[in-house]
Amino acid sequence: MVRRVLGKLRKPWIVVVVLGATLMSVQSVMAHPSGTWHFTNVRRVVNHHSNTLRVRGRVQLNRPGTHTAVLDDEAWAYSSCTGCQSLAVALQVNFVSPKAASNDLFTTTAVAENYKCTGCTTVAVAMQYDVISNDWRHVPDTVSDLVHTMNRELDRLSDDPDDFTLNQAIARIQAVIAQFQSLPTPPTSGAAPHAAAPHAAAPTAPPLRVEWSTATDYTTPGAPASPSE
Repeated sequence: MVRRVLGKLRKPWIVVVVLGATLMSVQSVMAHPSGTWHFTNVRRVVNHHSNTLRVRGRVQLNRPGTHTAVLDDEAWAYSSCTGCQSLAVALQVNFVSPKAASNDLFTTTAVAENYKCTGCTTVAVAMQYDVISNDWRHVPDTVSDLVHTMNRELDRLSDDPDDFTLNQAIARIQAVIAQFQSLPTPPTSGAAPHAAAPHAAAPTAPPLRVEWSTATDYTTPGAPASPSE
């Protein structure tokens, strides 16, 4: 698996390396005419196989730096089967300059849905680790190591789901979350970040924000009959 730390954004189109369970994909990040950069990390899992656990995850590392940015992290999990379990994990790690942080928009979305699902448990978790630092070009080894740790966990859970229960899979993800939460907050300067729009969450210490969603009902209100993965 390729692991790469991004440098400062310099061109109208750049490539962001996205790291995820059984998935190595490349996303294009577009600079709008307004000069705002958009980073979107989305991971979906769909389970139609009864009595199985399915796990999918993705990790994205960004360094928008002094550019004004929209940073969106989304996890979507969907089950339609009998006795199945699903887990979607999305982690976005962002290094932002204090000069841009007050104008940036940070959002996390976690959605878990069941459709005609008997005895199912469906879980989605979306996480953003947002570091506001003058030294935003530098990714500390402690952060880089945890990104790799999360990738290893996601790879193993995705490749060998029969070796785990859903609770065990969640516990392994929570263990990495706890390590992120224990990291020291880098020193910052400049104006304190604030929400740029309704429902936007600006990063504060500690810089990790986590959103969970769980579905255990037969059919989640509004759940589609045929979602795309």
